[in-house]
Amino acid sequence: MKRWCVLVGFLLCVLGCEQKKEVRIDIPAPNPDKHDFMKEGVDYLQEAKIPEAIRSFDEAIKQNPVDPQPYMVLGQTYMRINDYTRAIDTFSAALRVSPDKGELHYLIALNYRLLGEMDLARKNAEISIEMFRQKQDEKNFLLALTLLQSLSQEQEE
Repeated sequence: MKRWCVLVGFLLCVLGCEQKKEVRIDIPAPNPDKHDFMKEGVDYLQEAKIPEAIRSFDEAIKQNPVDPQPYMVLGQTYMRINDYTRAIDTFSAALRVSPDKGELHYLIALNYRLLGEMDLARKNAEISIEMFRQKQDEKNFLLALTLLQSLSQEQEE
């Protein structure tokens, strides 16, 4: 019995004294110098300061040109002021960054519809429908399908 106690004590000492390997994960600290242009732009929108919001979203795009979100918000801001051509250009730029976003084709289709370009609107609505179908995004699929149906009805009239 005494031997077991000594053996257990020895093992605990050896295992307890073993040098621990330190695992270190470097997590980059937030950059305090990085300005949050997206938040600033949204704040400007809430204050109805559209030109300032547009400048902020442009800066957000410059800060991170591979993020499709600032493009989407900027495009919707252009829609808000009825600048549909700029909205299409902005959404098209977002497609170059993120070509798998059916939402962008849907928004482009809406803007072409508002410009009276029904063929281009229909083409982009069809693309968005297919993308939503592939992603099994039923809600957006139905929205895009409704848009396509309304485009078809408008053409018949």
